[in-house]
This record gives sequence, C-alpha cells and structure tokens, in this order.
Amino acid sequence: MVSADGFQIPVLRQAAAVKRNMKTLKQYDVFILAKDINSAIISGMQGVILEIWDESAFEVEFVKDDGTNYQYEGQSTFTIDRSFIKSN
Repeated sequence: MVSADGFQIPVLRQAAAVKRNMKTLKQYDVFILAKDINSAIISGMQGVILEIWDESAFEVEFVKDDGTNYQYEGQSTFTIDRSFIKSN
C-alpha cells in the first residue's frame, strides 16, 4: 500500500515497530556480538561500546579474562553497525 505522498505504509509501520523494540545503546554498555567480525572476534563474545558515532555506528572492544583486549591484525577496537549487536 502506498500513501498519497508515495511512502509505502506497511514498510514504515514495520520500521517504527523495530525501532520501538530496540534498546537505546549508550557508551560503555555491554552487549553480545550477534555475528562474526573476523576469525578472532566471533558471534557470542561480550563487547563494550566505547563510542557512538551515530545511531547505527559504534566503536567497540572485546576484553579477555586477563584484562587485555582481543586483537585482530593489530587492531583492538572495531567499528560495527547495529546488526552486529544482539538486542535484549
């Protein structure tokens, strides 16, 4: 269904419902990774949000039990989009 101004109404309603159900993420929130970033940073790992670049881009890190960061090719922080974060 398309409204008079050309927007697809069902798509807008679906997007609004998804937005309402997503938790607002804040700096230093802990999250579970929803999908692999690379071979070292994999789904199910616990991460921390370091910076929020915008509503869909986050700088994150993953810390080992000994307090050091997981690294991949010398990189210890990663920019991910919201699809990498499991919603609670």
